[in-house]
Amino acid sequence: MSGEAIHIEITRDRRDYVSAAFANLFTGPSLLLAVAAGIVLMALIETAGALLVVKSVTLTSALGAGLLFMLFLAVVCFGVTWLSAFASWRLPGALSPIAYTFTPDAIEVRASAGESKLNWSNWRSAFENQRVLIIRHQLGHIYILPRRQIDVDAQARLKALLRAVLGARARFRATGEAT
Repeated sequence: MSGEAIHIEITRDRRDYVSAAFANLFTGPSLLLAVAAGIVLMALIETAGALLVVKSVTLTSALGAGLLFMLFLAVVCFGVTWLSAFASWRLPGALSPIAYTFTPDAIEVRASAGESKLNWSNWRSAFENQRVLIIRHQLGHIYILPRRQIDVDAQARLKALLRAVLGARARFRATGEAT
């Protein structure tokens, strides 16, 4: 990887925000925590129900209640994720062009809403899905880069840079796979 800067200008659309929000959900601990919390909560509810109610609780009714609760958690989790994407694309400048400059030292961003420069110590991980490349900040926000707007060479150079600065925290498909 050379030390030269990688310049990318992108414009996100609503589908990019939705894709990134769900990719972030499925690659982070939030979905696992929601499932674990749901299981613990169901166990507590079933235990309290068995202790407080004189009639016995059948295994079928306990499983049915558990499945309904898990369905409820899934609807809430996916609903909140979609609302997060909705809120993000409605922010000022969210659907406007953004220019990124990636160097071995920092990420520079220039947009209609302002500009910033952050060194790599502020970034936690990077990953991709079919639609977007995502760089995750330590404080939880993400940079969303639509892959369709980045040429193949720039994507390869950017992934190499991200692997160099983030190490194993940069997770991408195998080199040579179609973008």
